[in-house]
Amino acid sequence: VPSPAVVMQALEENFKGLDHQDFRKLTEVFFEGLRRVYGHEYGKQSGSMHLRSETEVLGAMLSRDVDKSLASGRRFGSRFLMVIDPAEDQTLAVRMLFGSGLLRQGNKQREVKLIALSDFEADITSLTDAEALSQVRFALAQPCTAVLQNTKRINGALYDLFNQTFSVMAKTEDNTPRSVYANIAVGESTYPCQVNPGFKCVVIIKESDVSSTPPPFLSRFSKFRMTAQNFLEHQLEDDPSLSHQIDCLQEKLSQFFECAGPDAFFGAKDKHSVLAQILLSHICQLKQSQQKSNSQTVLDGWVTNILSRHTSKPNPELIAVVTLCARLLQLAPPEVAILVLDKINK
Repeated sequence: VPSPAVVMQALEENFKGLDHQDFRKLTEVFFEGLRRVYGHEYGKQSGSMHLRSETEVLGAMLSRDVDKSLASGRRFGSRFLMVIDPAEDQTLAVRMLFGSGLLRQGNKQREVKLIALSDFEADITSLTDAEALSQVRFALAQPCTAVLQNTKRINGALYDLFNQTFSVMAKTEDNTPRSVYANIAVGESTYPCQVNPGFKCVVIIKESDVSSTPPPFLSRFSKFRMTAQNFLEHQLEDDPSLSHQIDCLQEKLSQFFECAGPDAFFGAKDKHSVLAQILLSHICQLKQSQQKSNSQTVLDGWVTNILSRHTSKPNPELIAVVTLCARLLQLAPPEVAILVLDKINK
C-alpha cells in the first residue's frame, strides 16, 4: 500500500500546473477514491499535509539523479517538464530558472542547452527549424537538460520524443537494452536518434497559448505554472535575514509604485510580478557582490544625486531603496520620471 506522503508527492509532480485551490480539490477527490480501496482512515490528514511550492517540486525533479529506468524498459521514470510562462515573450521563465539557480549554465556535471526559436519573419525558415532540431538531436545523446523556448514550430517533429516512444536497437546478453532511440522528423525524413538515460527536457510555453494547445500535447508533460513571486519565495526560503531585508524593500517599492500610479509604467499590469522581478535581480546582485570580497557598488549618477540631498553617508538600505526605485522608473516615460522626483525624495 503506498503511503499518503508518496501519493501526495506523485500528485505534486503531475498536477502542480493547477492553482493552489484547484490542486487541493484534486487531492481531496483522489484520496476519497483511495479510501474506497484502502479503508476509510487512509489519507485522512491529506488536507493538512505540507504542500511543496512549485519551485521546490520543479527543483527536485530537475536535480533528480540520472534516470535508470531506461535500463529495464522503454520509458523514463517520469514525464518531461513543461513550464507555463506568464510573459508573452517567454523570457521570464528562462531568466528565473537560471537566476534562481534551478538551472546552471557551465555546470560540468549536467550541461544545460537552451534551444530557442525567433518569431521574426526573417527567422521563420525551414533552415532555422532544421538547425534547432539538430541541436535537440545532439542534446538527446548527452546527459544534459534541454530547455526548449518558443519551439511551437518544431514540436510536431518531436512527438515520439515527448511521448517517450523509444525503440531498442541492441540488447546485452541478459536482455537489457544497450541502445535506446527516438524518431525525430527533419523535413520529410525521420531519423532514429540515440537517447541518453540522463537526458532531461523542459518545454516553455506562454500562458496565453495554453487554452489553444491540444490537450494530448499538454498531457505529455508534468506542468508547472511559474511566476516571479514563486521564484522570489524560493530565494528567501532558507534565509530569514535576507527575507526581512527584502520585505522592507518590497514595502517601500510598493508605496512608490502606488504613489506614481500603475499607469505610469509600461507593461506593469501586475504590480506583484514587476516588483518581484526587480527584487530578484537585486538578490542576484547581492549574491554576486558577496562572492567578490573586494567589489564596490557603482552607483548611477542620478541615484548619487538623490542620495546627496539626504545625507553624506547613506546607509545600505537607503541606497537599495533609491536604486530599486530608479530601476522601476526605467519602465516609465521621461515625463513621468520628472513628475515623481519629489515623491522619491519624500
